[in-house]
Amino acid sequence: MKRADNWEGKLYKFIESRRNKKMVWGKTDCFTLVFDAVKVITEENIGASDLIGVNTESYVPDKPFAGEYKTARQAYGLLKKNSGKGLKETWEIIAERLGMPEKQVAYAGRGDIAVVETETEIGGIREVMGIIIDGKVVAQGKDGIVFCEMDKVKKIWSI
Repeated sequence: MKRADNWEGKLYKFIESRRNKKMVWGKTDCFTLVFDAVKVITEENIGASDLIGVNTESYVPDKPFAGEYKTARQAYGLLKKNSGKGLKETWEIIAERLGMPEKQVAYAGRGDIAVVETETEIGGIREVMGIIIDGKVVAQGKDGIVFCEMDKVKKIWSI
């Protein structure tokens, strides 16, 4: 996957469009935020064949896993089904299939995909996904976009 022309401006507009969208499992959660951002940055849909365990009959090209989960429990069940573990491990498999190399956190840049460990709305310290913009990780919060500090980043992938 390659970044499209003028991807930065498009990414800022996308983030702004999500600023006040409430978190809804399977529609506007951290996983869908990242898939939507990848589409904005690359202007490419992530195909069902790039993913693992996707119900290809209900697959919507620009919304991987759409309709597959509606609760936190279902989301974590889907992750476990896909990787045997969690969010980070599922994205590792997807990133490898999409040719997104992992990189060291010290070399993180705008538009990179990140897994952050942070306190979440559903309770406790958990991993969430986001996009790096201006030295912070943009992630989906309960009531809209939130910004996480880089010292919470566990892994990064470049598009």
